Amino acid sequence: MRNEAAPAETISIRGRVDSIRHRNDESGFSVFVVKNSLDKASYICSGVSSPLKVGETAHVAGKIVNHPKFGQQVKITGVTITPPETQKDIENYLASGFIKGIGPETARQIVGKFGADALLIINHHPEKIRTVKGIGKKRADLILSAWETHREISSIMQFLNERNVGAQRAYSIYKAYKDKPGGAFRVMSENPYQLTSDVRGIGFKLADQIASTLDFKRDDPRRLRAGVNHVLETETSKGHCGLPFLEFIDRSAELLEANRAAVERIVHEELEANRILSDTIGTTWCVFTRRMHEAEGIIAERLKILRGGRVPWSVGSVDKEIAAVEAQTKRSLSSSQREAIKTAIQNKVCIITGGPGVGKTTTLDTLLRVLFRHIGPDAIKLAAPTGRAAKRMAEQTGLPAMTVHRLIGFGRREEGDQDEAADPKDGDDKKQRKKEDHLKGAKLLVLDEASMLDVRLFQSLLDKIAKSASEGVEAPALILVGDVDQIPSVGAGAVLRDLIESGALPVARLDQIFRQAASSRIISNAHRINQGALPENLPNGQASDFYLWPYEEPGSMHAGKTLTQALALELVEIATKRMPASLGLNPLTDIQILAPMRLGDLGTIALNKAMQAALNPLTPGAPAVTWNDWQFRVGDKCMQTTNNYDKNVFNGDSGFVVAITPEEKKLDVRFDQEIVSYAFDELDQLQASYAITIHKSQGSEYPAVIIPMVNSHYMMLARNLLYTGVTRGKSMVVVIGQRDAIRRAVKNDNPNRRWTRLRELMANPGFRSYSVKPETPLPRFGTTQAVLV
Repeated sequence: MRNEAAPAETISIRGRVDSIRHRNDESGFSVFVVKNSLDKASYICSGVSSPLKVGETAHVAGKIVNHPKFGQQVKITGVTITPPETQKDIENYLASGFIKGIGPETARQIVGKFGADALLIINHHPEKIRTVKGIGKKRADLILSAWETHREISSIMQFLNERNVGAQRAYSIYKAYKDKPGGAFRVMSENPYQLTSDVRGIGFKLADQIASTLDFKRDDPRRLRAGVNHVLETETSKGHCGLPFLEFIDRSAELLEANRAAVERIVHEELEANRILSDTIGTTWCVFTRRMHEAEGIIAERLKILRGGRVPWSVGSVDKEIAAVEAQTKRSLSSSQREAIKTAIQNKVCIITGGPGVGKTTTLDTLLRVLFRHIGPDAIKLAAPTGRAAKRMAEQTGLPAMTVHRLIGFGRREEGDQDEAADPKDGDDKKQRKKEDHLKGAKLLVLDEASMLDVRLFQSLLDKIAKSASEGVEAPALILVGDVDQIPSVGAGAVLRDLIESGALPVARLDQIFRQAASSRIISNAHRINQGALPENLPNGQASDFYLWPYEEPGSMHAGKTLTQALALELVEIATKRMPASLGLNPLTDIQILAPMRLGDLGTIALNKAMQAALNPLTPGAPAVTWNDWQFRVGDKCMQTTNNYDKNVFNGDSGFVVAITPEEKKLDVRFDQEIVSYAFDELDQLQASYAITIHKSQGSEYPAVIIPMVNSHYMMLARNLLYTGVTRGKSMVVVIGQRDAIRRAVKNDNPNRRWTRLRELMANPGFRSYSVKPETPLPRFGTTQAVLV
């Protein structure tokens, strides 16, 4: 590197890549040395680039900066990589090991045969490679296949890098189309907006960015079509099943920067092609994706059929049966518990709902003990949406429980899946386990944590029950158990609330708080929050399992920090030092930070970095891998963020990184008792979980919970959010933050409405079976109000 000092000036260099000091294939970040052909000086270059090899020629644009640790270097703003030009560079290039079948000796033979034209020969006359000494047909085919793959990757990376698409996404695009005729170039040239449907992590704006460099006009129908579908998919990801037509048009026009008439024309074309659907919610015309419209319609159809069936048992005097169990267990039930049991025994489908401390577990245990005598325990199946919830259900009832995903044929063996011992011959055979019919012989299915059910998962469950019934097997009775006052599912829909509000199914409400539960400040404050009252501490600083910690300004030790910065430091101190020391808790496994949002000083992104620095600093020489803005380390606490049926891991599953193998580009995570491997380019499915959003905590329970709440969280401050967070804590809950923010959350009992139609489908006595087409087609509104009159 040249020695003279230099300001942050723009520089352009072109020369041979002499060495590669660092390369992260996932992020594309590289540190390499280029010997400039003009002044013969060597420059250290750093930044995102396509894959590099020693001997290639790099044309680098960037700024000279002084790195505090590594000194002067060129910070890349753009880089173009071209093959080497001299015979010696070409030989080194081919011998570097990136092409299968070519080692140093073969590289020497190829260059000796073709000289400086070696790369041209391989590119344009590949059949001539067979004339090189020592290369037969089989080896030639191997070399040319590897060369073609390398060339395709390099050209796609180069093409997308020139369009400011990061190396991670560029490689994902290559992989998505590598086995299709024409590959990624054909897709991008014909319709770059197809990327939004085919490639995870490619949204409309990025596809639009690529399209703008390919002379796609802004009023191109393909662009407009992709934009309106993006808006609809985005709303689905927020929990809606549909979106009001006029709001849909407005949002689409804003995204596309197009006039409303053009957008409405495209929407009607999509509707006429049956790619999206229209229907009403109440008096409002809405637009739906096909899968959301179908999910709610099929749920309503299946439940109405199931509701009309007979219960598969015969119980004489329910009161006597309950009394017998009370005598056996020496537990007395409340009147609402007895009524809940009667409701469940007398109906093919029912719902049991109630908050913490009202005896849901005791009610369910008594119900199951009654039914043991009539159908036997083997005919009872228990399930929950997550492995943690299934495990807790099994512990509470003493019966096996599994995840809903596994019940319907997708789940891996989890800590909560305690229904059978692993067979050493086939316990890891995923295909064999997928063939298992877990509902075979079932007369009762109890589904806990039903507030977590989204419409697609619930539809899949009801499809499974319907399939069994179509094969001549009597469908089991179904009991949904859950707390309707919690936040709705992460996925689309509001299943439990819609079913309760429809009045179409029997609902048993447990409302009496038992004396032992009432002594818990966690439970009493959860009910206070649910009733619109602020949580309270015990008087005179008495020890408690719940603490409301007002934090209105930074303390002296955080002078110069903003309130949120200071509170973030305080929170990490509590989670990693004070609470573990005073309560004997493990900060990794026993304490969970639950934040309302992802962004900001008190969002999960910033808190995860601070917690990682405190609990799992990087050891020199230890393996690590960076994906986007997060560096995964062995020991990291992490969470699966999507459903992956191939790996049998699902949204919300929590685990720990147990191994990182850079040579194999692989990271291993232990989920309960099973280790799951991820290729480095699959790491977008994982996120750190030292701190998670309250939404992600649904169905889980932790020994201790810390919840920060400040005014900057205002968009998320709602009663059901705080209530859900508080009820996740088992032995200790700390709510820390500004009183105004906590008060705002408690008083806000009007969280954002989800646009769903399940409630009215269930309530409509005329609805019997689902149809993809509404009876009345969507009218053309123009600027009129999109409501029925």
